[in-house]
Amino acid sequence: MNTSLTYAWSQLKASKKSALFLLLSIFLSSMLIAAVCTEAFLGWQREGSYLRQKAGDYHASLRETIPRDSLPLIGENPEVEAMLLQTDWEYLKLKDTKRAYITISRLNQEWWDSMPNKSLLKEGRIPQKNGEIMINTQFFTENTQYQVGDTLTLPAGMRVLDGKTLEYGTMGLPGETFAPSGEMKVTITGIMDMEGVSDYPCYTAYGYIDRSEPFPDTNYKVRLRLSHPRMAYEIMPQIAENLNLHPDADGAWPVSYHENLLELYGIKDPAQPESSEPSPYLVFGILGTLGVILLFVIIIYNAFSVTARSQLRQLGILKSIGASPGQIRASVLWQGLLCALLTVPAGILCGFFLIKGLIWSVAGSRTSTDLYSGSDLTAIPASVPWQLLLLCAAAAVLTVLLSAWGPARRLAKLTPIEAVKETSPAHRKEGIKKIKSGKIRSRKSGAKKPAFRKPRLAARLFGYTGELAENTLNTGKKAYRATSLCIGLCITLMIGAVGMLSAASLSNRIELSYFWQNQKIMLSTVQDPPQEMLEELKNLPGLKSQTVYRRVLSGISLTKEQLHPDFISAGGFAQESQGLGDYYDEQTPFLPVMLVGLSPEDFAAYCEANQIPPDVIQNIRDEQNPSVILVNRPDGSRRATWDKYQIADTPYLSLLPGDRIDITEKTSADQEGADGKNTVTIAAVTDTYAGIDDDAYPFNLEILTTMDHYRHMMNSYTMQGTVDQYTCYIGQSFDETAGLQETKEQAEKIVSRWYGEQDYLVRTVQDEHTEFDEAINATKTLAVIFSLFMGVIGVSGAFSAVSGSIAARRKQFVILRSAGLSPEELMRMFRIESLLLILTPALISAVLGLFTILLSAKLFYYPTVTGLLASMPWPLMLALIFLILGSVFVTYTLCGRIVSREPIVETLRKELG
Repeated sequence: MNTSLTYAWSQLKASKKSALFLLLSIFLSSMLIAAVCTEAFLGWQREGSYLRQKAGDYHASLRETIPRDSLPLIGENPEVEAMLLQTDWEYLKLKDTKRAYITISRLNQEWWDSMPNKSLLKEGRIPQKNGEIMINTQFFTENTQYQVGDTLTLPAGMRVLDGKTLEYGTMGLPGETFAPSGEMKVTITGIMDMEGVSDYPCYTAYGYIDRSEPFPDTNYKVRLRLSHPRMAYEIMPQIAENLNLHPDADGAWPVSYHENLLELYGIKDPAQPESSEPSPYLVFGILGTLGVILLFVIIIYNAFSVTARSQLRQLGILKSIGASPGQIRASVLWQGLLCALLTVPAGILCGFFLIKGLIWSVAGSRTSTDLYSGSDLTAIPASVPWQLLLLCAAAAVLTVLLSAWGPARRLAKLTPIEAVKETSPAHRKEGIKKIKSGKIRSRKSGAKKPAFRKPRLAARLFGYTGELAENTLNTGKKAYRATSLCIGLCITLMIGAVGMLSAASLSNRIELSYFWQNQKIMLSTVQDPPQEMLEELKNLPGLKSQTVYRRVLSGISLTKEQLHPDFISAGGFAQESQGLGDYYDEQTPFLPVMLVGLSPEDFAAYCEANQIPPDVIQNIRDEQNPSVILVNRPDGSRRATWDKYQIADTPYLSLLPGDRIDITEKTSADQEGADGKNTVTIAAVTDTYAGIDDDAYPFNLEILTTMDHYRHMMNSYTMQGTVDQYTCYIGQSFDETAGLQETKEQAEKIVSRWYGEQDYLVRTVQDEHTEFDEAINATKTLAVIFSLFMGVIGVSGAFSAVSGSIAARRKQFVILRSAGLSPEELMRMFRIESLLLILTPALISAVLGLFTILLSAKLFYYPTVTGLLASMPWPLMLALIFLILGSVFVTYTLCGRIVSREPIVETLRKELG
């Protein structure tokens, strides 16, 4: 063992050039392994911290509120580690304030500690005892007479409309009243960074439940953190049963789970085994590590082969004086272990800090709140477990040993004569196989000499130097395998990934160009927008049309007979080419529709354009017998999708004026908790869209009515009054999109005179372009960086393989030069060899990249192949590709120049002596 170790160390010091590439390869492999494992672990940690911070640190909750007297039944369960409690929302009636109420919910200490409510604190402190509250900032900006520390005694009760209690979050509705039930004394301790739209008549506040005092006599929302999260799916039904809750018709208990957090811990719902997929972070870590190991086993294997080839004579001498095959094998393995000992620790540390630095740099460059930005930066651990680092080190050492095992095993089989002659057994066996197969005929057999072989392409193009280059390249092709692989991956990834991302960007841009509206103003208000404001918006330069509307995604339940015969004969749901037949049943179809309420002016214009009779219009406006217009046409603003897939342009539904349908709050047949429904009469059926871009994908069915009728229909929805249903949209279309940014600024100035900053949002198609392209460009950058990294690995491998190959063939070059080959011709041979080396992987990878582009053009809806090719950044890509390929050419030039300038006699003395 000591002899093998001593020999290994001496060889590393003697062959510094080969050892340098060996050290570099092992360093890169350990760095990449550490980077992959660190990113997987930190990603897992980040998502866990993000989920606990944004959604709460709990495992399960009860969907029904629980009365105060039932809470002890939950706390008695030994598996319950913490019980998070929130009271039902109550309302405090205000006087002489802009808004009429304070809506308050009280939280216990466990809720404050585990849920994101505490992160809303902007000024002051969180409530710490009964009667203390923190309230949103609008309470102070709209009512300057109040400040932190004030104590208020206010009537407490509920908001009521038509005898029904309004749910929390309901907008201010005409006719609602306040039903008092007592008084509440509150002290303001803090200000929340929370704003509500102007039509919401409440200021939001959170209070405190003191466990040392009797709990308020009300119902509670309960969330639980369990001692053993893996038992969540077993414990929660037991808790629900103890509380006398009942399962639904499908046997499901009224409980819900923090599924994202549980799945992050590897806990799946046993009732849904089909959803039991492994953690993506675990999959990424394992597959990424295996990919790095496989790639670098090939690269380091070639490095060991080059190193071993230079040691053939020394190993033959060792074997001739008694060294065993085991000692020869151990000497090569020790070289790998020594290199690993020198580089693996540094590589692992560099990989860890590389990922940490990348995360922090990305976080610093992002402005939106995501996993890397804002308060989430605190979620990035300062270190990783030592077990993970040890695992990375073991994987890196395993990579080295796997790489060294092949050359070590081959060298151990060498005989002293083979080693001294510098002939590997692999070459000898290959020659024997060729003789046995008849590819090379022995002259002793008396066989005829084969006819002269036709010159190869390289010989015909470049002469005898080309044939020499091709022969030498074929002889050492195994040494260049890793180089060819890395260069091929570099070009394939660069062309393919950039092509696919360019297809996504181009598809988004083309899709948005089909929209009717290129600017949209969203107003969070129940009231109709002021007419004066609408008139000013109509005067914006270049405006072609303006539509004012409200809309909500709904659904209609039909029978098979109500599907249009032309639609059925064209293939029904199967023709959509999107797999819609798996989601929509032709026997009992349930289709999503967009329910749209148009402003009086736009509704009148639509009816006039479609020649709808006045008596029909009057019926639609009759609230006692609600009627609607059905737009029964299957394209909407997605005309290009229908054209590309050649989907039959047939009506979907076989409905006629006078038919009655149910418009439900559900958007899918199995949606829970959305039981609102309106039964309406179809007053007219058209094939003309209202000119809005809010379609109900994938069928794009629209149901049109007046805005007043729309409000009336919303009263039957269980989520009545929500901001989404009552958002008022002003869709605008302009002649030119180039000046949309200036138009947007003008629109914001106009709208801001009537609405607060929190009440409106102006968006243009350019905003959509910019945001989508930012995400695409960031991904492109990562793809190009990774491609270049593969190219760097290939170039470094080429340097080692080329230098080792040329050094091993020095005697051949001396013979060629002594036979009359000039240094210029020798250099020409090296250049041709470099060209042949890079040509094959470059051509194959270019074909694969172009195939990816063709596939991308087919997968995405809109791009054509020519349009996609024209949109790609070819100058940058070609420059980077030629940089990688040129580096291989330069490597051959530098190494060849050294050999071509060496004196012949001196070279022979070194080789023979």
